[in-house]
Amino acid sequence: MFAREKLSHVVAVALLLMAVSIIAVASYFGVPRKAQHSFRISCTLEAKLCPDGSYVGRTGQNCEFEECAKPSITQDDTSDWKTYLNEEYGFEFKYPSSWSISLSKWPIHLIEGGDDIIVISTIDLTLAGITYCEAYPQDMRCELAGAWMIDWGDSTTVTAQMNYADGMTAMLTTLYKTSTKNKKDFKQFLSTFKFID
Repeated sequence: MFAREKLSHVVAVALLLMAVSIIAVASYFGVPRKAQHSFRISCTLEAKLCPDGSYVGRTGQNCEFEECAKPSITQDDTSDWKTYLNEEYGFEFKYPSSWSISLSKWPIHLIEGGDDIIVISTIDLTLAGITYCEAYPQDMRCELAGAWMIDWGDSTTVTAQMNYADGMTAMLTTLYKTSTKNKKDFKQFLSTFKFID
């Protein structure tokens, strides 16, 4: 009887060890573990138009638009550009030799091919109100380039504003021919603008 009882205990222990071994092997190799949220994010295929004419799409965990490249004002070769000096208002700038300047007193008209390309004027800030880029300076259409706040706006005009130190007046430049080349020249033009004593 003891032999039979002993045999049943040995069989029970062996079965228990086999069951534990099977569970261990199954949990290690075959039973899927709890997911660790390694799923792939699929963003919508929308595109955002950047001021330079390029497009960016949505990316990342939150499917936010990528940042548009914000070109900075650089000093490209302007050695063949003409220089305009306005002693009355105390400033000067360079402009491409293919442009001309209207000799009317104010505002200043830069002309290319018989049409205005840039008009330079001043505005009274106490009457003008706040601009879009003053309200939303982080918007993709706004770029701070030196002292100029450029509003790349829509496809028809680009404006740049520089406030005078008095806080009452601003220099306003408007680009009317918005080709890629003219936008580049506009930024170069702004980079050469300076006040004189």
